[in-house]
Amino acid sequence: MSQLSVVRDDPIEIEEPQFQAPEGNSPPKLPQLAWDEGDPAATNYRKFGALLAKAGDLFCRSGHDGGLLLVRHDGSTKSITNAADLAPIIVDRVALTIYLDGKPKGSKLSAAHMNAMLKTDAFLSQFDVVDQISKVARYLPDFRLTDPGYNDGGPDQRYLFVGEPPQVYDSMDRINAFLDVMDFESQADRANALGAALTVLHRNHWPGGKPIILATASKSHAGKDTVIAFASGETEHCSISYQGTNWALERSFVGALYHNSDAGVLVIENARLDRRDNTIASAFIERFATDPQPFLFSTGTGPATRRRNDIVLAISTNFGSVSEDILNRSLPIHLDPVGHVSERTSPIGNPKLEFLPQNREQIAAELRGMVERWKEAGSPLDRDVRWRGVHRAGHPLRARRLAVGSRRGSAHRGRAGGLPVLEHPGVQQISQFAGLPPPPRLLYRCHRKP
Repeated sequence: MSQLSVVRDDPIEIEEPQFQAPEGNSPPKLPQLAWDEGDPAATNYRKFGALLAKAGDLFCRSGHDGGLLLVRHDGSTKSITNAADLAPIIVDRVALTIYLDGKPKGSKLSAAHMNAMLKTDAFLSQFDVVDQISKVARYLPDFRLTDPGYNDGGPDQRYLFVGEPPQVYDSMDRINAFLDVMDFESQADRANALGAALTVLHRNHWPGGKPIILATASKSHAGKDTVIAFASGETEHCSISYQGTNWALERSFVGALYHNSDAGVLVIENARLDRRDNTIASAFIERFATDPQPFLFSTGTGPATRRRNDIVLAISTNFGSVSEDILNRSLPIHLDPVGHVSERTSPIGNPKLEFLPQNREQIAAELRGMVERWKEAGSPLDRDVRWRGVHRAGHPLRARRLAVGSRRGSAHRGRAGGLPVLEHPGVQQISQFAGLPPPPRLLYRCHRKP
C-alpha cells in the first residue's frame, strides 16, 4: 500500500540541558544559577525561567495564573501551581546560590518567591505555552499535521503532541470495507458517516460550528454506536445517558467532561421521548453545540470552567424525532437494516468489536490521506452548500460545511411531515477526495413540526 509523503515545517528542536552522569554515589553536576537579592525580582525570575525551560518538559499553561505543566516521558502530566510543587523541580535541576550584599546566604528559595514566580509573566514567558497535550495527531488551523513535540498553531491551538509520527495512506480500503457492511438507508447517510469522521479528525477547527452527529435507526442493534465509534476514530470518547430534563442532562454532561478531560467526542446514548413531549429536545445541547467558549458548571461536578469548544456531540436514538433546533444543527446518519439483525453475517467480522479496534490507526491514516489529496488539489471549498440557510455568512456551521460538506437523506424527515424539497451537493466534495465515484444527487425533505 502506498503512503503519501507529507511536507511539514521543520520540527522544533528542543535543547536538552547537559547534565553529567554521576560517578559512583556522587550527585549529578547541575547547572549553576546565582540569585542576587539585590537585583530586581523580575531579573531573577527571567533567569530562573530561562534555565528551567531548557529541559524541554516544562510548559506554561494557557490562561492567566495557569502555572506550569510538567510532561513526563509517558505523556502524563503534573500541574505546577504552587511552591510545594515547584520546590522539588528546583532541587533536582538547579544548583542555586542566593547572594545578599555580594555574599552567599543559602541555596533554598523562599516560598514567597516561588509562588510569585508562578504568577508572573517574567517567569512564565520563558516557557512555551501549551493549550493541550495530545496523544493523537491534529490538523493545525492551516491544515498542517502536528509533529511529535511542540506545535504552535496560534492562540488556543498550541499542542504538545506526545504520540508517534502520523501515517498517511493513499487508499480507502479499510474505510470502504467498513462502510460497505453498514446498512445505511441511502448514499447520503454513507457520505455523512464519512463526513462525521472528518469532522472529528478536525474537531479543533470551527469552535461552536461543528454539527451534532445524529445516528438513528429503524430497529435496535442496527449499528448506531458502531457508526459513532467509526467517526470517533483515534479520538477518545465518553458516553452519558439521555436525561429528559435540562438540569439533569447538563449535570451528566459536565461531570463526564470533568472526569474525562481528554475526551473529544461526547455521546448521548439512547435518547428517547418523554411521555409529555413530541420531540427529543434540549436547550443545553443547542447552546453547547453553537457556543465557541461554553461555560460549564453544574452542582457536584467540580469548579466552574470555560473551555474552547473542541468537542463533537453525538446522539443515538431509535425513538421519535429530534426537535427542529437540534436537527438544524445535526449531521444525520440513518441505518435501515433488512431482516433479523442476529442472522446477518459480516465479511469483516464484528464491525464494532473486531474490525474497528484492529484497524483504527489505519482508518485514521486513510482519512488523513483524504485531507492530503484535498490539500494537493488546492483545498477547494464547497460553494454549493445549501442547507437550511447554511449559505448565509453568519451561520455557525457554514465554515465547517464549506470544507467538509454534508447531505440530507429524504427518509430522515419523511416522518416529520415536511414538504419543501431542496438539493445539497456537498457530498460531491467528500466523494471526490475519498477517491469514490460521486453518488447521485439525492433530494431531502426539510424538517418541519407536524
